[in-house]
Amino acid sequence: MRPGHPGFGTGGINVLPEILICDLLPPRRHGPYLSVMLSTAALGSTIGPIIGGALAEVNWRWVFWLNLPVSGASALVIFFLLQVKTRRRQTWRAALARVDFLGNAIFMASMTSLFFGLIMGGTPGYEWGSWRVVMPIVLGVVGWAVFHVHQASRFCAEPTMPPRIFKKSTAVMAFIIIFLASIIVQAVSTFLPIYFQAVKDATPLESGICFLAFAVALVVFGSVAADTLSKTGKYKPLHWAGLATMTIGLGLFYTLDRDSGRGKWIGYQIIAACGAGFIFTASPPSALASLAEKDVATATSALAFVRALGLVWGVTMSAIVFNGQVNHNLHQVDDANMRQLLTDGRAYTFTSGSENGDLSIAKLPEPTRGQVTQVYENSSRVIWLMLVGIAGLGLVAASVLRHVDLRTNHQTEFGLVEAPGEDSSVSRTENGLVRGEDATVHDEKTAAKLYAIRQ
Repeated sequence: MRPGHPGFGTGGINVLPEILICDLLPPRRHGPYLSVMLSTAALGSTIGPIIGGALAEVNWRWVFWLNLPVSGASALVIFFLLQVKTRRRQTWRAALARVDFLGNAIFMASMTSLFFGLIMGGTPGYEWGSWRVVMPIVLGVVGWAVFHVHQASRFCAEPTMPPRIFKKSTAVMAFIIIFLASIIVQAVSTFLPIYFQAVKDATPLESGICFLAFAVALVVFGSVAADTLSKTGKYKPLHWAGLATMTIGLGLFYTLDRDSGRGKWIGYQIIAACGAGFIFTASPPSALASLAEKDVATATSALAFVRALGLVWGVTMSAIVFNGQVNHNLHQVDDANMRQLLTDGRAYTFTSGSENGDLSIAKLPEPTRGQVTQVYENSSRVIWLMLVGIAGLGLVAASVLRHVDLRTNHQTEFGLVEAPGEDSSVSRTENGLVRGEDATVHDEKTAAKLYAIRQ
């Protein structure tokens, strides 16, 4: 239970910034703000592996102490700088009465069961065919189905995830694309460092530094996509370009081996990250384009869940393929003790040195070292092939994705408190918000009438 405690806060941290952006701004203006958020996330992802790798070389438990200073500083920033203007129209008791507690309980129980089976599967004592893995996965899938039935029933007055948001083909295709892209990015983030450590003899710290190219390129091309989206309002070309570029980059990963030079593995990372930056920036506006404003917060949280689900599947699917290929290729290793150390899912942890003391691949004698490196190299290549196929499915989804013009006007009862005299080209009313020259509503009386109609 203890490892799950940080997840309670992280779940909200991951989705609330996106909800704020999507609720305060029209879809046409999401790009630059989502780009900033992507940049900060990528910066954390860049620094995180380096710091984590350095701490892991001392004691991996130190990694968890990072939560305290980072969370404390973030809380202070939010407290002093995030000032949101809104009007409370109901009491806390009335607000709680609107929460779908039964639906949320079903959802959390089913997802906990599903994720438990997916994460634990393949580890010692939890073989994929055992009831300890199959039962939680089956219960999770059944619970997920029950949750959606409950959401569509008359017993759920205000569903957590209204079925109407899944009746728009554009939103559904955007969900599928972000799900597939999340699988790919997480698999790359997990197993490209394995390539550096097992094949290129890098330490965990050096592996994090080698991965910088992917993280930095993700920020750069995410910013390019945001600027393009803001100026043109066209998200479908970004999806096409992103998925095609990502497919090429993943195909190039297949050619990486022990002799690959720095220029190759840096360049290939930049190509793959270019596609990821395009997709992660273009997906939220495309998912919300065809939905009503009242569904923005719900759809944004659904998008965050789909992305999180893709990240879990990215680790799970790639680990299943990797462990299966390692077991398949272990006959190439002559040393019986070494085969035992790498079998049944142990190959992943062996590269980090967390369970094998001072023993590492770099310290193995020849020819065992070369044989083990070849096992990792061959096993990783199958993962890249799998990811190429997944990117291909994304291209199919992108071809079905329909373009909907992004709204440039926006009405909401929420807003940021502005400094005196600040000119943000935003006109506010007591009932809503009218966006400057892009807005189709320019007077308070009309805005109030439209707000009343929408309610």
